[in-house]
Amino acid sequence: MDVSEAGSLQPAELVAERICHDLAGLAGTLSGALDMALDEHERPCEALSLASEIALSLNARLRLLRAAFGGGCGELTAAGIAELTPGLPGAERLTIICDALEGSLDEIYARALWLLLLLAATAMPRGGRIEIAGRQGALAVRATAKACTWPAGLQTPVAAPLTPRAFPNWLLHYHLATHKITIFTEEAMVWLRDG
Repeated sequence: MDVSEAGSLQPAELVAERICHDLAGLAGTLSGALDMALDEHERPCEALSLASEIALSLNARLRLLRAAFGGGCGELTAAGIAELTPGLPGAERLTIICDALEGSLDEIYARALWLLLLLAATAMPRGGRIEIAGRQGALAVRATAKACTWPAGLQTPVAAPLTPRAFPNWLLHYHLATHKITIFTEEAMVWLRDG
């Protein structure tokens, strides 16, 4: 899909809307925790502890969204995946396994992985297991859960009108087309490879 076909919201607006959506709940909780800390009738130590946890979650989510939407995250190793996955929506309900990741993924596959992980986390609202396998020029992601549904049209580009929820899928296809990467899907598996 061409950027001009994105409907009334352009990609930059969609990124802004998605980021605001992802951060609004955490920011509201942080604000509430700080209000509790200032209230003399509440327990300020507990409230400040909660505020600290939420601030860490906000930081993790921002770093993840930057890697997925902004790129420029460089090569990615299993340690790098472990560092950023706490920023996934519902991360506390997800198990991420990357034992089959050989070496590191280049920046192009790293960004595709972050977009796939965002899509997988959204597809598993009750949590689940995500397995990552890859090497230079190839990547496989398996998402398994009791209720897991990859977005409709994951193998083909999203059709207009584009919505904030569908934006990661659209950006994934744009990214893959730009770098001539082919996508294949089968039930819980998604494969990416050069050409």
